[in-house]
Formats: sequence, structure tokens, C-alpha cells
Amino acid sequence: GLSMYVSWLRAVFVFLIGVIAMPVWAAAPTATTQPATDITRMSAVLNGVGTPAGEATTGRFRYSATNPMVCNDMFGTRVPMAGGTDLGTGASPVPYSITTTGLTPGVTYYYCAIVTNATGTAFGNILSFTIPTAPAVTTNMATMITASSATLQGSANPLAANTTGWFRYSSTNPGMCSDMFGSRIPSSSGTGLGAGIAAIPYSQPIAGLTPGTTYYVCAIANNIWGTSFGAIQTFTT
Repeated sequence: GLSMYVSWLRAVFVFLIGVIAMPVWAAAPTATTQPATDITRMSAVLNGVGTPAGEATTGRFRYSATNPMVCNDMFGTRVPMAGGTDLGTGASPVPYSITTTGLTPGVTYYYCAIVTNATGTAFGNILSFTIPTAPAVTTNMATMITASSATLQGSANPLAANTTGWFRYSSTNPGMCSDMFGSRIPSSSGTGLGAGIAAIPYSQPIAGLTPGTTYYVCAIANNIWGTSFGAIQTFTT
């Protein structure tokens, strides 16, 4: 009886040692794409978070000027071209960042975080950022034209930088738009158009015009990256 009891204790001991020593089962990682930072006219820092889930894990990104809609490991450009950032083997989320360069001003890029270990690959959500540049400006046809007044119309895409819009007009054809000819309206500052990436319409009423006269007008907008000019348009009072 004693020998059987000792054998039973030995078996229980071996079992418990095995349970204690048993490794944590590895699993595929998880990935989360974070907003890009430090955006310049040529570069941006891509940010993501990966959870290794018990295996040696690496993180990388893909980006493109074309929206893939869903993250995958086929679209656009891989950053880095090979390998990735070592995220360790833990069970906690690990943030990582990679700088990408050679980007084009005014272009919106779509990107996602990709995280891989031996068990599988995880894909973060698609996010986007726009490389800032001087605004894109359009002069639209004037409205509410009377014998002595009109409302000038324009629109501008701020292209990711805080932008202000105004107009110039003259009864003399300047040939092309500039910020030197005729009268500036308003005489200083202008309409705040924000820092988005969609065209924003703006307008400005003018008075004191001469009846029966053709006027030449253009929209102008400025941000930290430069001043842009719409085409010359005409109207006749």
C-alpha cells in the first residue's frame, strides 16, 4: 500500500511540474493603425500598435496614394522594404513608428499597420493623411450683378494647411491673375477657409462699380506653403 501511495504522489508531482512548466500557447498577433505624425512636405511618421501574443513578432506598414479600402500585404509600398520593427514576444500592446519619405505635396496617402509572427499576420485599419502644399484655387462666375455692384465667387482647397482667400478685380485686363493688379477685396486679410482637403467656396460683395463696364476678377488664396491664383473671369455691369 505504501509503495502504491508513493507512486501516486510521484505521478501527481510529475503532472504538476509539467503544468507549471507548460509554455503559454502562442497565437496570431493583433494590429492597430494609429494617426500619422510629423507630416512635412516630403515625409511622415507612420504609427501603429502590435500585440505579439507570445511569439517573436515584427511590425511594418503599407501605404499608397490609392485607397485599398481594406488593409492587405499587397497594395502600395511596403515600409520598410524588408523585415520590420521587433515587437518582442510579450502579451501587451507595443507601439512602433517608421518614417516614410519621398512623398508628394498635395497628395493624400492611405496606410495601415501590419504585424506578423510565426502563427499569422494581423492587419490594422486604413487611415489617411495629406501632404500639405499651397492651396488649389478656382475663380467662379460673379453673381448678383447690378449696374454698380456684384458678388465675387471663388473656391479653394486648403490642402491640409490653414488657408485664407480673397479676390482682385479691375476694369483693365491683367492678362493673368496676380496679387498686384487692380483692387484687393477685402483690402487686407480675407475669408478663413480652414485646413481641410476639400474645396471651400467663398464670396465677397463689391460696390461702387461703373455701369456698362467689363471687370476682370480672380480668386486668390494663401497658406504657409504659398499663394495660389484662380483663372481670370469677367463680368459686365
